[in-house]
Amino acid sequence: MEAKNFRIGNLLRSKEWGGIGQIEGIEITKDGFEIKVKGYVHKWERGKYFDLRPIELTGKILEQLGFEKNEALYEFGDFAIKEWTVGRQEQWQVFLGDSHLGQFNDMAIHELQNLIFALTGKEISIENVK
Repeated sequence: MEAKNFRIGNLLRSKEWGGIGQIEGIEITKDGFEIKVKGYVHKWERGKYFDLRPIELTGKILEQLGFEKNEALYEFGDFAIKEWTVGRQEQWQVFLGDSHLGQFNDMAIHELQNLIFALTGKEISIENVK
């Protein structure tokens, strides 16, 4: 886990209380970094317990984030994600307009948030995520 993979507004889940929180602040320290979520500072240091973890992408979460579902395609403006299952593993194809951007076996919500923001400048709505 590296601080450069996160930005303010990203969603993470607490291992301890199980809820989802939005990153309010990030600070680099000499031993790692600190992330502020829901008013609490969570310190990350290699080899030590860290309460926060990425949220795995699922169709249910995409709908909660404001994506509209059309069969196996989830759409957010010009951005779309196609879901399919290989064996027991969900996989995702990502599109911007007519361009295929790539295929992912594993993707976390914060990575999707960062990708959409980098490509479109739009933030994903998080009010309904639980």
